[in-house]
Amino acid sequence: MDRYTVRDITKYEMTLVATNNQNQKIKVIPEILKEQLNEACRYVNVVAIANVLPGMTKLEISDGTTSMEVPFKSPRLRAPSPVIICISPQFIAEQWQTFIAHVHVARRFGGHLHLYVTSMIDSFFDLLTEYEKLGYVTVDFWIRHDIPEVNEESELRNQAGAQTDCLLQYKEAAEFVAFFDLDDILFPVHQNDYLNEFRMLYSIHPDILTFHYNKRETIAHNKAVISDINFFDLFNHTWFVNEEDYGKTVTRPEHLKSMWIHEPFNIPYSRKHTIKDNHLVHIQKPVDSDGKETIPWRLSNFERIEGMRKNETVSLRDSQSSPITFQSSIDAITRNSTKNFERSVRMAKDALLILRKVSRDLRNFIDDTEPDLKLSLISVTFDPLLIWLKSTGEPMEIGYQKVDDGCQLNVDRHSMTFLENVHPKDIFLDDLNMLLRLQKSILPYFEMSAHRMTSDILMTKNKLRVKKLLIKTSNPHDAMKMLQYTCPMTIEEFGIYDIKMSNEAWKMDEIMASGHWKKAKKFENLEFNLDASVLQLTHFDMVNVHVKEVSAEELLELKKHYLNSPDFSYFYIGYQKLLNPHRLPEFLGPPLILHPDHHDNGRWYFKCRLSECLYIQHFGTNVFMSSIDREMVPKGGILQ
Repeated sequence: MDRYTVRDITKYEMTLVATNNQNQKIKVIPEILKEQLNEACRYVNVVAIANVLPGMTKLEISDGTTSMEVPFKSPRLRAPSPVIICISPQFIAEQWQTFIAHVHVARRFGGHLHLYVTSMIDSFFDLLTEYEKLGYVTVDFWIRHDIPEVNEESELRNQAGAQTDCLLQYKEAAEFVAFFDLDDILFPVHQNDYLNEFRMLYSIHPDILTFHYNKRETIAHNKAVISDINFFDLFNHTWFVNEEDYGKTVTRPEHLKSMWIHEPFNIPYSRKHTIKDNHLVHIQKPVDSDGKETIPWRLSNFERIEGMRKNETVSLRDSQSSPITFQSSIDAITRNSTKNFERSVRMAKDALLILRKVSRDLRNFIDDTEPDLKLSLISVTFDPLLIWLKSTGEPMEIGYQKVDDGCQLNVDRHSMTFLENVHPKDIFLDDLNMLLRLQKSILPYFEMSAHRMTSDILMTKNKLRVKKLLIKTSNPHDAMKMLQYTCPMTIEEFGIYDIKMSNEAWKMDEIMASGHWKKAKKFENLEFNLDASVLQLTHFDMVNVHVKEVSAEELLELKKHYLNSPDFSYFYIGYQKLLNPHRLPEFLGPPLILHPDHHDNGRWYFKCRLSECLYIQHFGTNVFMSSIDREMVPKGGILQ
């Protein structure tokens, strides 16, 4: 809308008229939301908000005597992923290398790209459509007006309108929506995927509506052909531009009614939070292999960030920006009187493990009052000479290292104190038990990593109450030793990784007989092959399993089981051997093959719940099942 009209729009009433499929009409006066009024552009984003009739077939805007029909589309009932990444419109786009990097990173961490296109080179668009067929991206088309002036005077080709459109499309379908550019890539630093990373942020900051990630440009080398792209080379370095740039936003879609380019302007700043321990990796200006920048504008001054490192999620984090200074917390508390202890404990609750060892009065206070830590994550890594304990609230790491006849404590990898005549494991278990005692609510996520696990590896006084459990070890017997310390009744997600990455076959009969296995709704294994039938996993709603072998008969039974399962989400199978593959057309019908090569073995679609269908895809040595909207069945697909 013209910005001069917007200035006075709230002085007048706009009337919307909705008509449904039974020819019923309703008139409403919508709420008007104005995003930022950019003085550089004549046309700006304005959103009208109102409830309309179910089954609406026509929408008009009226002044009381005349009306004009407004085109509309219905919001999505289902999202390809709980985390949608809205990518601003691509204009004369040609950096296909950036798309390749972003789409695979997003897929790795459970995100789905919704990408708007205004114009791009043909070969890039062809590549985009291939990824859309694989389900990695949704391609949407953004408008260009027939009047050149409107295009020239819109805010960056109306990016704000596209971001609001994406928000409203997924408002009732996705759990989180991120608003990024194609060259803005996010790596989670606290969890293994975007979903749990964002859930953790909202659990820590329940009053926040939007989280804002600033961005730092990184060195990224152009590759002329797709086969030369190497993700390890692309991201495994620590050279960044020595300044941060204005970033982008992540939110729960129900929190917003409209969106601007970088952030919404109609919510209070007190309910926005800028993330301090992470940033978007910005690959705006790739450099050629000779090190010269291909874009001469604003030549970059790169610096090496020595503290940057990768964590278990293959993420980047600046460990030098520790959110708590433990020594300052200790000094502050020792200066306070006993009556101020409660406030001090709240401010330094993530320093409790160290503070208990410094102040006897504080230790007694903590033990007596038992404040609730409300942790989101505990991660433990065992080494014969070193134990690392990570926890959140605020990110914190404590190392317990065997030194001579005592234990060296290190906080965030900085030396803290030395305790004589004690064993690191004893101190670690004491601190872990205190953490668990002060965790009143069920812990969202617990992770244990150890090449070898002994039967007393945790020795917790009470069974650990946790929703998501991840065990990284070298064999199923050691994984079972870990299970004895966790409560099966609270488990919702359950994962086991082979820390040796051996791809061996594991028999897990003892684990599969446990209450954890029977109670959980999600299971995944990685870097080993489960030596069992996939039919033993049908009580899970979400499965990511790698197996020694699977048969066409078992795939048929999975299809029958999940066809009308009300809570089914997905079932991914990576196999070493497929038995009787020639019988799949007999069991599932004729396949739709979109890519006639050795990787594409076919797709099938079966009617199930309401407007959905069960989707089965067989590609390479993988089979994927999920529920999708029937409208997503491509041309040529047979809906059985």
